[in-house]
Amino acid sequence: DVVEAGYTDSNADGQVDGTGFNADGTVAGSDGYGIPSDDDNNGISDHIDPNYSAICKRNDNDDVDGDGILNSADIDNDNDGIIDNDEGGVNVDTDGDGIPNYLDIDSDGDGCTDAKEAGYTDADGDGEVDGTGYDFSTGMVVGSDGYGTPADEDNNGVADYVDENFFDACIGDADNDGVKDNSDLDDDNDGIYDTYEGDDTVDTDGDGIPDYLDTDADGDGCLDAVEAGFTDANGDGEVDGTGIAANGTVTGGDGYAFPNDNDNNGIADHLDPNYATACLEDIDGDGIDDSADLDNDNDGIFDSYEGDDTVDTDGDGTPDYLDTDSDGDGCSDAKEAGYTDANNDGEVDGTGYNTNGTVAGGDGYGIPADANNNGIADHLDANDDIACQGDADGDGIDDATDLDDDNDGILDTDEGDDTVDTDGDGTPDYLDTDSDGDGCSDANEAGFTDADGDGVLDGSGIAADGTVTGSDGYVATADTDNNGIAD
Repeated sequence: DVVEAGYTDSNADGQVDGTGFNADGTVAGSDGYGIPSDDDNNGISDHIDPNYSAICKRNDNDDVDGDGILNSADIDNDNDGIIDNDEGGVNVDTDGDGIPNYLDIDSDGDGCTDAKEAGYTDADGDGEVDGTGYDFSTGMVVGSDGYGTPADEDNNGVADYVDENFFDACIGDADNDGVKDNSDLDDDNDGIYDTYEGDDTVDTDGDGIPDYLDTDADGDGCLDAVEAGFTDANGDGEVDGTGIAANGTVTGGDGYAFPNDNDNNGIADHLDPNYATACLEDIDGDGIDDSADLDNDNDGIFDSYEGDDTVDTDGDGTPDYLDTDSDGDGCSDAKEAGYTDANNDGEVDGTGYNTNGTVAGGDGYGIPADANNNGIADHLDANDDIACQGDADGDGIDDATDLDDDNDGILDTDEGDDTVDTDGDGTPDYLDTDSDGDGCSDANEAGFTDADGDGVLDGSGIAADGTVTGSDGYVATADTDNNGIAD
């Protein structure tokens, strides 16, 4: 009773162990006098339950695996999910450690439990197949995946649990690519060889994960694959590719080249916690992260002036602060704001970039121009693109409006389009003040007045249509030799 009640009776004399007796007859210094055990939870205390005596069977000699089933009735005396008869009798001891296989949870002594090597689940690595309890009539583990045919993964005719030369069941696959870590040359699939990243002792960011298993070895928030210069479009830390080779490397990708050191400080970027430029959000490509950049399209206009994501003047889906042509009129914001953009790339010209993302050495960041004084800045005025209209003759009338783009007194329509170049000098006649290249200006040869011989018709001013006012031009041109060709 004392044992079944859950108390100590080490000498099995039927009395609870203690140091003496109290005046009331109880045993002093004992662990008795609590509520008696009911280990099978059937509502009957074990010491008065004639059908339950498991506690008295829990003796290494009688119940070696401690499952409450006597060895003589237990058909799996080590609870490894393999029937004792399949493991052999007392004389079968594969690893020669003095423990017969049917009692040995690692029969081949390779460090991998029989349960795992047999192909069963042993998540906690205690050598017992995982389950929900024991069958008290057979000693088998119930609710488990054991008691099938033990695995022979290498198909050599020897079950893996008794094959000391095969223990793949206990070799991990850290990157889950189907290649065991002991064969995998890239255990985190970051496109960098494990041999380059080092062994278990190399942990650059000290996070407890060695670099060869860490997809962000320097802990800067930028993945190794990206910092190494490889492609990881989905940001999962693995270099993009088409599959996995037998050696565990990613195929069809751009990995396994020498990792980048873009700042040339002698430390590969993926190991440099102070350099994460590869992961910057930098929409204008000036090397300044968008969160710190005061001009995210480098147009010379502060983002704070252009507005947030909700401000999109031309409705093209790109907010003004990212749009180099906010009004969609074909003329860049930089030019319309009154700044220099000689190469027409939409960025204000300059010598470089400041740390706040503005363009250095340029003429931007003033008050954007409103040339027509209509109260709307020109870069936001879809009806004003004069900044991008040429003015070949410099008369203040844009070429699109100007009827005489060289002010020679001859209408452009009479001189022809870009394809008409009489003297073949590369300048079309409507822009050429000496169309025939004879050294005499068109104005003079047409019969008009050009007293100073500058090629421009003399007059008193310029009309809104670009013609010269107060002049004698814009009439039929002279043909003094009457050969049918205007002089």
